[in-house]
Amino acid sequence: MDYTVQRVNGQYKWTEEQIDYIITEYTKNDKSIADLSREFNLPSHNPIKSILNKFKIPRHSRHGNHTRDSHFFDRLDTPEKIYWLGFLHIQGEFEYTSRGSSVIKIRCRDSEALYKFLKAIKGENIPIVNERTMTKPTWKVKFNDAHMFKILQNYGCGGMMRFDIIPPLQVHHFFRGCFDAGGTIFFRKDDKSPSLSFKADTPGLLKYLLYISQVPGKISRPKGGKYFVIIDGGARCKAMVNFLYQDSADYMRINWKYQLAVQCCLWSYNRHNNNN
Repeated sequence: MDYTVQRVNGQYKWTEEQIDYIITEYTKNDKSIADLSREFNLPSHNPIKSILNKFKIPRHSRHGNHTRDSHFFDRLDTPEKIYWLGFLHIQGEFEYTSRGSSVIKIRCRDSEALYKFLKAIKGENIPIVNERTMTKPTWKVKFNDAHMFKILQNYGCGGMMRFDIIPPLQVHHFFRGCFDAGGTIFFRKDDKSPSLSFKADTPGLLKYLLYISQVPGKISRPKGGKYFVIIDGGARCKAMVNFLYQDSADYMRINWKYQLAVQCCLWSYNRHNNNN
């Protein structure tokens, strides 16, 4: 099966085999529009919807209901839940609509985090939308869930996080989620030494991070911007990376940022050996 779709003058040119596959998988094998869009690496769900409409394939209501585990965050009893709480605290948007809906939105530069989050809450059929611009692609998830919305706000998402609800021995999972949502590691041009940055809406979160990790860092805030902390130097960056990534697993980390963390540790290791 060839999952590559040719485009001519902006129009998708589907083969008969691809069309038959889409219809069969949707009607007989329980795949959703989101599943099929991911398989064909499409930027939106509209091409699959067009095929279903053209051949008058009735939509399954359960695919449109965007099912999920609304009670996923009710108890913070696993590292995975704590990790995604940290991610949503930085990257989540929480708003009430004029119609009284409680909407949760997440925007990311890449889709990996969104796929993993939806899998965690059993919401794989929630659409992931590509909001591509002229400069940087952005992926977005948006769904209405009054119960999850209320629980997350009670925890402090979108405001002041309540750290009393997170077991101290698990708090590194929360901060790894924060890092994957709003942090990065970069390497300086002069000596290639690593620096790690973290951003947040409030300085309290960053102060607690430095306190609990015991890694020195400088907190500042550009005029009109968010608070952020910079951790300079190979030894300090390695210490923060070791704090963040202890007991981590692939399903609760972003791979490209994890690779930066590995590079940071390698730089520190090589620097230490060269000095000796």
